[in-house]
Amino acid sequence: MTGENGESQTLKKLAVITGATGLLGSNLAIELLSQGFNVRATKRPSSKIQHLSEYAIEWVNGDVGNKDSLVAAFKDADVVFHCAAAVDLILQTTENMILTNVEGTRNVIEAVVQQRSSGKSPRLVYCSSVVTVGVADSPDEPADETHRWNFDEWKLNDGYTVTKTDAENLVKKALQDDAEFDAVIVNPTYIIGENDIGPSSGLMITTMKEMPVIPPGRSNFVDVKDVARGFVSAYSKGRRGERYILSGHNMKYEEFIITTCKLLNISPPKMKLPYSLSFTFALFGEAKQYFSGKEQSVNITKARWGYCENWVFKCDKAKQELQYEVSPIEPAIQRAIDWFRKHDMLK
Repeated sequence: MTGENGESQTLKKLAVITGATGLLGSNLAIELLSQGFNVRATKRPSSKIQHLSEYAIEWVNGDVGNKDSLVAAFKDADVVFHCAAAVDLILQTTENMILTNVEGTRNVIEAVVQQRSSGKSPRLVYCSSVVTVGVADSPDEPADETHRWNFDEWKLNDGYTVTKTDAENLVKKALQDDAEFDAVIVNPTYIIGENDIGPSSGLMITTMKEMPVIPPGRSNFVDVKDVARGFVSAYSKGRRGERYILSGHNMKYEEFIITTCKLLNISPPKMKLPYSLSFTFALFGEAKQYFSGKEQSVNITKARWGYCENWVFKCDKAKQELQYEVSPIEPAIQRAIDWFRKHDMLK
């Protein structure tokens, strides 16, 4: 294609994102724009998009619960990044989790497939989670993409875990049943960074002053910018039907908390509780949660996660196939703190 000045121009590829207002989706949109994509993002009437007002994102009304709105939003797309999800750390599987995580993913798949009628079928990059992978056998043996799902054995099969697993299975089934359907599955770990308007995973940072104890467990913390780049690489380099763990640093919660408190210039919590006592407090939180209908800072699900020492992962496959790279986590924590402070979200 040649422009008015006679110079050769290349048509930009169109990427469509669901869940673009969230931590991952917003940073993915920014990364795609920096790599020369046109970006279209779905939003609901109630969505907060002010934090992304400076970016050239085409916002369209769309809801994963409304397939027709997705069919319209995905028109002419080269790739659809499905990042929208309902994330609640509670035992119960709520109607919202089912409608958003499971039925929403079903609608996304069907909307992608329906694009064939216009002669263009986009690739789907599905944002899953490591909760669909499984808990490692030991802290020294991080889980990879081949690990068996064993959350029931660890009593970690909460509503989010179950619905995200069901959703990923829908993508896998579509891949098996339809040879023309093109999708890649990406499984991030605990994402840290800026633009966390919720906040979602950044809640651990914004409420750090209120944290009474240090849980003894482990998790894997990853820079949101690494994950965003990994998603773009999954589109361009990922193999059809494969899943890729995008992980960062396996750390004890204690190390993450101490690092965060240092950057916040506050004293870290000193108290450590045995699981039996922590579980007792969690039961009270569970009761309050039941009667209030609001997720509590302490509940059974969070207690179990906080004491799980085998929640560790490796990303060798992504490094090899996607040229995925892992950055230090401290700068990501600092960027998150700076962003929360700028938006008056630190308690």
